[in-house]
Amino acid sequence: IAVHPSLSDDGHGPMGKIDIPSLFLTGGADFLTGPQAMAKLEEDMKIGSSDDTGTEIISSTPWETVRYAKIVHAFSNWFNEGGYDERVDARSWHSMTTFLEEEFGFGLSDYSSSLDSPEEQVEKVNYTDSMDGDHLLTGYVSLPEGMAEGEVLPVVIILPHAMDMDGPDRYEQQRATQVASDVGYIGFVADIYSHDLKDTPALELEELYHSNTTKYLSRIRAAVDHVKTMEGVDGDKIAVIGFGFGGSGALYYALSGDEVDGAVKAIASIHGELGHVANSTADMTAAAAPSDGSAWDSGTTGGGGDSAWDSETTDGDSAWVTEDVSPTWNNDPTTRRRMSDSTHQPQIIIQSGADGDAMEDVIKLEQTLIDMGANYELTRFSDTKDNFTIWSDGNYNPRASARSFDQLGTVLNEVFTATASDDGTNSPEVASTGAPIAAPITKSTESPIASTVESTESPVVAPITKSTESPVAAPLILIELRFPTTAPTDVRTESPRTPTDQPSSDFSASSFVATSSAAGLVFATLTMGLLLL
Repeated sequence: IAVHPSLSDDGHGPMGKIDIPSLFLTGGADFLTGPQAMAKLEEDMKIGSSDDTGTEIISSTPWETVRYAKIVHAFSNWFNEGGYDERVDARSWHSMTTFLEEEFGFGLSDYSSSLDSPEEQVEKVNYTDSMDGDHLLTGYVSLPEGMAEGEVLPVVIILPHAMDMDGPDRYEQQRATQVASDVGYIGFVADIYSHDLKDTPALELEELYHSNTTKYLSRIRAAVDHVKTMEGVDGDKIAVIGFGFGGSGALYYALSGDEVDGAVKAIASIHGELGHVANSTADMTAAAAPSDGSAWDSGTTGGGGDSAWDSETTDGDSAWVTEDVSPTWNNDPTTRRRMSDSTHQPQIIIQSGADGDAMEDVIKLEQTLIDMGANYELTRFSDTKDNFTIWSDGNYNPRASARSFDQLGTVLNEVFTATASDDGTNSPEVASTGAPIAAPITKSTESPIASTVESTESPVVAPITKSTESPVAAPLILIELRFPTTAPTDVRTESPRTPTDQPSSDFSASSFVATSSAAGLVFATLTMGLLLL
């Protein structure tokens, strides 16, 4: 596990077979992990961890990269004044612990196939797009069981990967059911083009919406407007997520900048066909890099190349510039994508397969997000193609699917549960388990200590509990990874820590299991020690 590593884009490459699962946690503004260095890392990992079957190269060892927006080097080091970031420190620790749990046999799980996927429990609803002549749309809603009369809950809008003449695909209906049953939010599957299928094939319609993103945005805004009118919906707590074609739509919406509804707190794109999104911004360049330090550093050590992707420097204005193109259906990219001066910036989650989206498109999209000042988190999974969360698809990848939904779930609970309190005592919880998400380290004069206790039970991923008693001795060694109970704070408004602001001793424990063999204990101990260094 490499936390804010120093990478190079001109290294010699792997010196042999890579057979150890690997996780790389990097900052989006870290000049030591610039775009070309990340591309080289992926190339090296693909070569070193893959087996050639004669017909294709398959990665036999899992690896994963995660990038955090606006984050510089050494973000987990609380002695790094000006660089330490509480929220990303917490999120990276959560990603690390679940990754280790996966390798030690106590990881996340997802349905193994479409045969045991959940039965959809939804109700069909009709609504309209008022910006397109009240065009008829058909969606599906799923409510949590036992929802009390008068109760209001957050809503997750799902943009589908496919539709038929009855509305969105069954897969998204099942995911909406999961949102309601497993997480406790209202799930709503939005419609994009189902009522157009009587005249035009689906593939032609998808290309139409990719080329005319303003029309796509109108459909998404119609869904946002509709859910606000639904009984039981908290109109200030909305998320928009999409799969495949719908994942592209989620990013088109995120790129609309100031036009994102203020109630939308999170936007997620899962295997979202990033090439379409990257190409949709091909006629645009950023006039200048942001002044907040969020752009790629121009240093050459490990950064690899220019500080921006096809960027220009003009008069220092941070607004978007674009070529003279003819708009379609009011499809003006200048108004759709611009530098946001708004205080509302939703959290953007991007889950991508390393064999599904080309790295060139990923870099291009990330530069667009950087230039517009977006708050994003971008994850790449090895040996993962398009549609990796769809049970009935041949590309379904249980590991990547489970880890995608885990990361998404922690963000949703963070943005939906956190309140603007001065004391920060409201700790976001995972609704399905009552477990707090990984929280930032609090200020103290004490450094954290990884203590060991013995346990008779194998821990699961989600539950995080406090205890004043050590469990009874058993042949498994439990290593506690400790997190405080305070809620994550908005790092954009918090002053950097000083070297004396070290972690508090007030922790809750999230545990993972290592084998009781000496090798397992040494491996886990070295891992912890290196990360703390």
